[in-house]
Amino acid sequence: MAPRNSSKNLILDKAYELVMVNGYAGTSIDMILQATGLTKGAFFYHFKSKTDLGMELARRYVNQDSSKFYRIIQAVDKQMDDPLERNLVFIERLAEWYEGQTNMPGCLFASFSYYKVSDETALFMKKAQRKWRKFYSQRYEEIMQQYPPRIPVRSEDLADHFMGTVEGGFVLSRIYQQPEHVAMQLRQFKNYVQLIFEPEAGQAAKG
Repeated sequence: MAPRNSSKNLILDKAYELVMVNGYAGTSIDMILQATGLTKGAFFYHFKSKTDLGMELARRYVNQDSSKFYRIIQAVDKQMDDPLERNLVFIERLAEWYEGQTNMPGCLFASFSYYKVSDETALFMKKAQRKWRKFYSQRYEEIMQQYPPRIPVRSEDLADHFMGTVEGGFVLSRIYQQPEHVAMQLRQFKNYVQLIFEPEAGQAAKG
């Protein structure tokens, strides 16, 4: 028997694919119906409007993205106690995960941010981003307590830099049509973190 919400998931899957290619404003309900083979009745059974669909896409994206990141973090945290080592291994594991993806990576939030979405969706995105910033900032605070940074830096800025590195990698991947750019940029950020916190890395850089 087919899953109860199989048509809803199909709409969300195809809508996400279309938004990542055409942008939110460039994706119409008719395009989604053509991609899914469903009727307007089926669409409006699950979603009141395109705005409602956009909000649901944002919620699902956050849940899936958070699950991916937290799963990697939890696995790393179980293996080691050192906060700096945890961070460096997490970045490397995340880079390896992106290397294993066959589709061109992208960020739904980035696509949404270029166009006018509902106030509710915009607020949801802002809250989700602040939650991620707080989470990563706390982890960099832990590093700073044990490894004084070699240059003045704020944990919040490092958290934003990390998230910006991933987003920038998405952009480069699409420009060059080479999905490996996310992993490449993550490893550059990993080098940056090492230079800030690892005494040996700083001495090597001087030499």
